[in-house]
Amino acid sequence: MSESVLAEPSAHSVGAEGVRTGDEGSDATPTVDGCDHRAHLLGGPGLRGDVDSSGDAVAEAEVESSAEEHLRVSIVLLSGAEVGSFRVRAASTALELKRLVISRCAILSAAALQSVSLVWKEDALSDTTTLHGAGVRDGDVLQVIRLAYNFVTAVVRCRPLLRDGQSPGDRSCVFLDEGRGSVRVDQMLDGGSVRSREIQLDAVYSEQCSQEEFFNDRVLDMVDDVLRGVSVTIFAYGQTGSGRRHTIFGSGWRGDGDEADSSRGLLPRAFERLAASVGAAQRAVVADAASCSEPSFTMRASFFDIIQEHKVLDLLASTPDETSTLPQLKIRQSRNKGVFVEGLTARIVTSEADLRQVMCEGLHMHSTWVHKMGGVETTRSHMLFTVIVEFREKVDGVKIRVRTGSFQVVVVAACERAPKPNRLSPVAMSQVAMGPHPCAGLLRVVDVLSSTKKSFVPYRDSALTHLLRDSLGGSGRTLFIIHCLASECCFDETLSALRFAERVRKVQNEAAVPKEELLDAEALSDDG
Repeated sequence: MSESVLAEPSAHSVGAEGVRTGDEGSDATPTVDGCDHRAHLLGGPGLRGDVDSSGDAVAEAEVESSAEEHLRVSIVLLSGAEVGSFRVRAASTALELKRLVISRCAILSAAALQSVSLVWKEDALSDTTTLHGAGVRDGDVLQVIRLAYNFVTAVVRCRPLLRDGQSPGDRSCVFLDEGRGSVRVDQMLDGGSVRSREIQLDAVYSEQCSQEEFFNDRVLDMVDDVLRGVSVTIFAYGQTGSGRRHTIFGSGWRGDGDEADSSRGLLPRAFERLAASVGAAQRAVVADAASCSEPSFTMRASFFDIIQEHKVLDLLASTPDETSTLPQLKIRQSRNKGVFVEGLTARIVTSEADLRQVMCEGLHMHSTWVHKMGGVETTRSHMLFTVIVEFREKVDGVKIRVRTGSFQVVVVAACERAPKPNRLSPVAMSQVAMGPHPCAGLLRVVDVLSSTKKSFVPYRDSALTHLLRDSLGGSGRTLFIIHCLASECCFDETLSALRFAERVRKVQNEAAVPKEELLDAEALSDDG
């Protein structure tokens, strides 16, 4: 067993290190009980103490003052593997102990401080909490966990070769290894040589994976986190015809009622889960009348398009007739609201049917105005659907606790440099030639965030990244679904999309923290 000493607290303040801290006992720090799926089960080979076994390190770091109390605590991983034994001052903070543990554990050596948490008696210790104040005693065992939300997740869905319109001799260039979570793309060159590239991702899903299986594996627990107050964002990224909208909306979205369950997209399935969870939570808090009074859940839905990087069109706006144009809205920023779209329609919804109606109405409006534009914006616009879930309850009759979670789904514009010419009218092609690439702003932000060099992040270069900055380098939980075509004729676009996935996995978010506020009841009622 390795042994280390933390004799004195660090001379640097927590604020100087740029680490988010919370008050002792804050709800902002998640607990481990019942939440094992939110942490990596770290264990296995690679553990080391990195401390001289002769004990010289212990002797050199002993505190001269014998009056100050010291503790010897053991640190283990969730898997039970032992990191080591540490002799520390009782007045040391959890943050100081975390620094020492990270430096002594090879698995955690690359982890950010805010992505690692110390757990004692099933509760995560706040960074500012002292070991003595938390009740830790000599000989106690603490767990160290690394939160799984630290990095953006990127997975791949591959659309197989199409029978209709397939070019003679067309071959598949995409080979998936679902066990390893990797993708290999091959291109046959002149002379018989092969151009090949393998890319590692969080997971890959072949055409045999159903919508239900994908939702249960990747999206279900994200939807459940919305009720905890977490900001959740899902991006569907890929080239034209790769299946982005099929993944998100499914087929039969026009509201005819004949959509098979197997073909439902992620968004309708999320609606069902959200509505059921909100209903169950509402009934639970009403039944627990002793702990709160007048609890309420509110869901609001918005649906809008972003074109030409900065133009926002409200797909739920009321128009006199179908010949009228959609109003262009502006993005604002305030201290209370953060970044928001001024004048954006937010529908109050209470059921799965309401959410589905909002989706169908917005998609119909999108199709209408795209037809007027000659079809150009069908692949060059970003579509954003947002559901805000707000829970309010009175505390002591004076304060109101407000917990807000959001579920955002983004169908990103087609990632190829220009839409296929045979899909657009001559007028539309001229507009494409003059306009910027619709994903340029997103690509720049991801390039900066994934780089090891710290530099300015150009969030404001695009309305998409400006509105979703919390999902890219912020405190939200983010999933990128990369769509690609298996056809060899799409090799360049497919490889480009996979390289983007490789970069986006390096984007580091802070640990997902529930958004909860305690507001004055009278002030809140005065504000309306």
